[in-house]
Amino acid sequence: MTLNQSTCCIGGNTFPRPHTHNVVLKLREVVYFTEMHKNFSDLTDQLDQGGLTDQEREQQNEAKLNELRALSIVADD
Repeated sequence: MTLNQSTCCIGGNTFPRPHTHNVVLKLREVVYFTEMHKNFSDLTDQLDQGGLTDQEREQQNEAKLNELRALSIVADD
């Protein structure tokens, strides 16, 4: 059996060769979902620690948002 650009041989078996763009797309998906999993895991860990009440957490979030708003105003000037 002759191999061409559309097939590959692994362990004596012939398989269709995947298109490069499909492989790149899958790798990008893996990277994306790995990063998303890491980010959501970090956020979940942050929520689970500290033993804050919902009201305390809300106050902290509001303070952080106010800091971001202040930075945004400075950056716009």
